[in-house]
Amino acid sequence: MGTTALSVTGKVWDIRCSDPVSSENLVELLLRNRGLSEDDLVKSVEDIMPDPFVLKDMDRAVDRIIRAMDEGQTIAVLGDYDVDGISATAILIRFFNAIGVGCTYRLPDRLEDGYGLHIKNLAEYRDDLVIAVDNGSSNIEELEYARENGIDVIVLDHHTMLQIPDAVAVVNPHRPDESGDYRTLCAAGVVFFTVVALHNTLKEKGFYEHRTEPDIMSLLDVVMLATICDVMPLVGLNRAFVQKGLQLVKQRSNIGISALLDLAKDRQINSSLVAFFIGPRLNAAGRISSPNLSLQLLIATDKEEARRLATRLHDLNEDRREMEYEILVQAEEFVDQAQRFVCAYGDDWHVGVIGVVAGRLKEKYHRPTVVISFDDSGIGHASCRSVGDVDIASIISSGIEQGIILSGGGHKVAAGFSLEKEKVPQLIQLLDDRITKEVKPQTLMADCVVSLDQISVDFVKKLNKLEPFGEQNPTPRFVLKDVNVTYSKVISGRHMSVVLVDSEGNKLRAIAFHCADTPIGRMLNTKHMSMDILGELDISAWKGHERVNLHIIDIAA
Repeated sequence: MGTTALSVTGKVWDIRCSDPVSSENLVELLLRNRGLSEDDLVKSVEDIMPDPFVLKDMDRAVDRIIRAMDEGQTIAVLGDYDVDGISATAILIRFFNAIGVGCTYRLPDRLEDGYGLHIKNLAEYRDDLVIAVDNGSSNIEELEYARENGIDVIVLDHHTMLQIPDAVAVVNPHRPDESGDYRTLCAAGVVFFTVVALHNTLKEKGFYEHRTEPDIMSLLDVVMLATICDVMPLVGLNRAFVQKGLQLVKQRSNIGISALLDLAKDRQINSSLVAFFIGPRLNAAGRISSPNLSLQLLIATDKEEARRLATRLHDLNEDRREMEYEILVQAEEFVDQAQRFVCAYGDDWHVGVIGVVAGRLKEKYHRPTVVISFDDSGIGHASCRSVGDVDIASIISSGIEQGIILSGGGHKVAAGFSLEKEKVPQLIQLLDDRITKEVKPQTLMADCVVSLDQISVDFVKKLNKLEPFGEQNPTPRFVLKDVNVTYSKVISGRHMSVVLVDSEGNKLRAIAFHCADTPIGRMLNTKHMSMDILGELDISAWKGHERVNLHIIDIAA
């Protein structure tokens, strides 16, 4: 039987099962909470991978790539600067290298180029073939230019599109004329479909009679990275992709990913490690340096070079975190408790970091958030994150129609735009007009209530049967009732390390991130006060011994 509770942060807890649950029945309960079955956990890529030609224009894409190979044309891969775009680019490079076909590639600079295709880049490839990955679906004018100037472009993308651009082939499960069956694929997943289709066609044509066939499944380590980091639902085919990809990572089959794992030391190799350790380091390059660093890591063949690149990405991520914290402190000053949204802006805030800051503010205040950085010319670049039913992309479209916003777009919950500084008052009025309802309190789902004496290494290992965790298969969350804090310490000025104890004297180490100056932090500093805690369990190695830790998500008094 489920219950609800209101936390000190104003969130609602939906506790799916408040009755005691035995360790033996734990997995069954977790599956039921997620609408999954035992069969869903064991389906492999081979079991459920469809014929890739199920996607429209796949035949045209494959035929054009083969013609480029036959005629010795340059094949240029134009990607994007986030993990999905970098991974999708890496997949094509690895495949073409494996079959002895040369290709060039280019990733955009976030600050100088921005997102999408650009005419100046397309112009370099007259009479050749461009493959746009993780972009291109919205570049109507740029693709018209390409067609008029003899530049053949294949689009391999997964972004929402209102019309089909004029390209040689547009492979995108979000095409208006698609069935919608594979809309949960990230761009790297679409590229993997394309590689499988190309590989099978080449095989039918006898291409491999005197060549060694590449191991197509070995590319799933990179598909896995993109699927997790682009927050795709981890059910069905995506779940199978990620399971296989994690297996490959554990086998240390990719030199570059292995170099990053070395920096992670003894952490468990799972979807959380990818989302919160590997992903941020790969993204850091595109945010504050060059995404080519991450791309070179994913296609690296030299261990020393991979170590150098991994260390560089780790350092860039530390720099990114410091920038993020500095901007976040300034952005907090714009929070108005009377507004239904947050709109923060400043001069010369790093454009590569404001999206992360917007996400932090959205999580903390549970409101649609806009963070804008203005340059010396008075043009602002904004990142947006939304919650509830507020469609931030629709608001941006309305702002463009009204002449408030220069350009922009994105998804319902994450988007970006540009505007002139003097338009800020009109932007705030637009947000106020469109966001007319109070966003309902955020609901946090908890699977069940557990006691401290239930929690052990074996208990947590039972959860691994449901891995990989992610979108639509969330990491299990539990509620501990009536526990006290016996020890607390602030770490790095932002996080808190504590020891929890129950009335029987059972203890558990726990940590709460980014909470030192929040209601959660203040509660954790109150010794010997009974409280309920919602959190996630994991296992860490300490001096050769495994121990359980709790990641605190929220607290109720």
